[in-house]
Amino acid sequence: MVLFAHGGGWVIGSVETHDSFCRDLCTRSGCAFLSVEYRLAPEHPWPAAPDDLAQALQWLLAHGESLGLNPARLALMGDSAGANLALVTAMTARDGGLCQPRLLVLACPALDASMGLPSYVEHAEAPYVSAADMRWYYHHYAPDPLHWRASPLYGDLRGLPPCLVITASHDPLRDDGQVFADRLQAAGGEVILQGYEHHFHEFLLFSSAIAAGREACELIAGDLRQRLLAL
Repeated sequence: MVLFAHGGGWVIGSVETHDSFCRDLCTRSGCAFLSVEYRLAPEHPWPAAPDDLAQALQWLLAHGESLGLNPARLALMGDSAGANLALVTAMTARDGGLCQPRLLVLACPALDASMGLPSYVEHAEAPYVSAADMRWYYHHYAPDPLHWRASPLYGDLRGLPPCLVITASHDPLRDDGQVFADRLQAAGGEVILQGYEHHFHEFLLFSSAIAAGREACELIAGDLRQRLLAL
């Protein structure tokens, strides 16, 4: 089973906006998806969203078997802001001794609330999501940029599950994913970093129209099958 957190800058997005994406990955991988309708800013600023994901994980671990699911075969996944929440949830599970997911999937992740990495300058005017857009999202989310539950890039990355990271070249958040992959590997973690050239933030949500999006979705589905379904 896959615990999924949708993107949208912690301000917009919902289970409905990402329903077709989750259904596609569910069909491709053969894994069940639990998509979380976490609280959104500015009505519910940080840390409401990571709190909700932590509670969703606890619920899934307690009730998954009653749904015919195996909590021992668990992955955490998110896109953009949801990738931030998936990583924070994995770190919370590790610190609390809740579980050890078999896989962590981060698609175009937003991991640095300070927005201090070079790609924010290099691709400040990128299509779909710009640096100004990210400043707007972070303003409403109102995180403490120094806290690991807001900027997990700078938290303790030891003891995390194997991780698949998807990045896009023309994305202000590109370096969030690249630097995270480097830091996770330096901390002894297993990581696959797959970058897609000439593509924009969240391109994989357009897999019906963009070939690279279909390729990224199949890569994710294949890793889910290998990690969760193989005996």
